[in-house]
Amino acid sequence: MKKRAFAALAMAVLFTVSGCKLIEKDLSVDAKTVIAEVAGQPITKGEAQGVFNATLSQYVSLYQAYGISISADDEALQSDAKQAALDTLTAQRVSDIQFETRGLSLAEDELKKIQTDSEESYESALASNIETLKLSNTSLTDEAARAQIIAALDAQGLTKEYILEMTRAAAIEDKLYEDAVKNVTVSDDEIQAEYDTRVLGQKDSYAAAPTQFGTDLTNGELIVYRPGGYRYVKNLLIGMPEDIQTQIDEANDSLYTNSYNRISLEQQIAEYGDADEATQQLFNGLLADIDASDAEQNAKIADLRRQGKEQILSKAENVLSLAKAPGADFDTLISSYGTDSGMTVEPAQTNGYLISEETTTYVAPFHDASMALGAPGDISDLVETDYGYHIILFSSEIPEGEVPLAEVKDALASELLDA
Repeated sequence: MKKRAFAALAMAVLFTVSGCKLIEKDLSVDAKTVIAEVAGQPITKGEAQGVFNATLSQYVSLYQAYGISISADDEALQSDAKQAALDTLTAQRVSDIQFETRGLSLAEDELKKIQTDSEESYESALASNIETLKLSNTSLTDEAARAQIIAALDAQGLTKEYILEMTRAAAIEDKLYEDAVKNVTVSDDEIQAEYDTRVLGQKDSYAAAPTQFGTDLTNGELIVYRPGGYRYVKNLLIGMPEDIQTQIDEANDSLYTNSYNRISLEQQIAEYGDADEATQQLFNGLLADIDASDAEQNAKIADLRRQGKEQILSKAENVLSLAKAPGADFDTLISSYGTDSGMTVEPAQTNGYLISEETTTYVAPFHDASMALGAPGDISDLVETDYGYHIILFSSEIPEGEVPLAEVKDALASELLDA
């Protein structure tokens, strides 16, 4: 079994023979069985089980978020979750030992905050899951839905006790960090050197791949150099009527199903090899049926979009006149009339969408109209796309060149301190 060394803390981690059998499927196994020791401090199978359950659940959810179906019974996934659970508990033991060795402790108010924060986290998880469950089963009472979600979270290891322990561990980590760096300083010369290095690196990187700037900014990377040509725009979308959009979505679902069926059928044809004439005619007939269905659905979508745009044109023209009126508040108009959900979340709600000539994220009419606006504050005429009618505001321009050191000094100092 893989051993993880914490050389910086000079801690020896000892695994017992039973450590390679971290989680048994039989949940009645003795929870007090010691499966590992960290400097003489035991880790029991009972506490490992809870962390394992939570970790495994998180892994499965992560796969699902990327559209990958995987079973919680997958042996490789379980093996990874076992190791991750043991690593987590080992790190916690090391932190606890260091916490005590350094003479640190949690004050009464800190303990109360840990309790409050963990309860709020747990209740938040309950509330969001209860809401989702009741959307799919409207006959459930609040009490019944709550009981079902609690049982489900318990099965995944996400118990009140687990949330409390993770919150406590995080608080200890934070306090250990503060104690570890209290006598560590980062000099102005070190900050300047790091700044100069990053400016040069980002300047070269963005020259070689202009779209990388947008990626870095979206991912929250610390930006010290900004290439030219980028701007923020805000989108006031007058979207399709709800009933029309529902029908469009259904037709698109059919096209997706057709695409899946086509791939599956083509794979079967390839696997079948040389087919006799009757079989080949059967395959060709099935492909022709898919082609006919595609044509039908695409024609339906085109007609629905035409109908939808006819219905919303008058409204879009009215909103455009409001947007171009002196003193108009574009954000208020978005809130009142806009149907682009992306404009309701940060940072887009405040800044708008980041765009440049090289950006390929947006449909061509929206992209071209955004880049055609001459100066911040300019507003487009109606821009027609498959989504409806857009009214675009040139929100702000990103200045080209180095970000002043004063603006990023604290962030650089923090990163250097972490290092």
